Amino acid sequence: MIRRWVSVLIVVLALSSGLASSLEADFRMQNLDWTARIALPFYQRFSLSLSVSADDAQLGIAYSDSWDEYTRGFLRIKTREGRFHGGLSLGEKGVSLSAKYSSSIFTPPVFSHTYLESEVSTCGDYSLYMRSWFRVPLGNLNGGAHVLGYVSPAFNFMDAGAYLYANEFERSLRLRFAGPVAMATVDISTQDSLGEVGYGIGVGMNYRSFKLGVAMSGNMVLSLNGFKIVVSPAICVRLDTVESQFTITKLGTDNSVSLGFAMDGLKITTFFLRLSVQ
Repeated sequence: MIRRWVSVLIVVLALSSGLASSLEADFRMQNLDWTARIALPFYQRFSLSLSVSADDAQLGIAYSDSWDEYTRGFLRIKTREGRFHGGLSLGEKGVSLSAKYSSSIFTPPVFSHTYLESEVSTCGDYSLYMRSWFRVPLGNLNGGAHVLGYVSPAFNFMDAGAYLYANEFERSLRLRFAGPVAMATVDISTQDSLGEVGYGIGVGMNYRSFKLGVAMSGNMVLSLNGFKIVVSPAICVRLDTVESQFTITKLGTDNSVSLGFAMDGLKITTFFLRLSVQ
């Protein structure tokens, strides 16, 4: 009964979203589990939170805050920005606590962005989503790293990597951990001056079975309807199978689109999709 009324409220609020300039909504799916959530501001930094999942519906309250930091002087330059969102919700399965935190640093020589989202409930469920990237441009030698992870009791997706780019060779060396596969590759083509965008081949190994294979890894930028998407494939070809993992995210600090899936041969073993609007 509660879920039915919450579903009706979410539909009504979503249809009237044009009336609320600071409306927030997101949709999450991992394997066969899904969650839809909407937050409608009602007083200063507080908002009403409504959510529906595959097995529960919740109503709650949330608090949001954001901040910026600038250099001093006549020419002010932004050095940091951040945002926090915390909420308490009540549903048929119990009480849930949720928190979102994002932070960006624009101070040379390190540029970084971190987004964390966590949720725990009294019924024992929990989830943790993290997306971080770091860039260290030093001129002739540039580097960077990324982490994208999504963990819950019945779901685990992890993708992490680092790259090192030398202007003299115009190629990036990449290290990648895609699920149970570790790989080291050298770019065939590096497509930007920082070394972040490109793809190459090398060697990969499943660190659970210790089986070696030929690996391909990289980052490619695609333009779709005016915005840019980063597609990051990681493929390891062995004699007995092909293990692969793909992530698709919005370029830069935008966390509105995030998709990842892993395959063993032609079988999809792990899948998640996240869409959000602010």
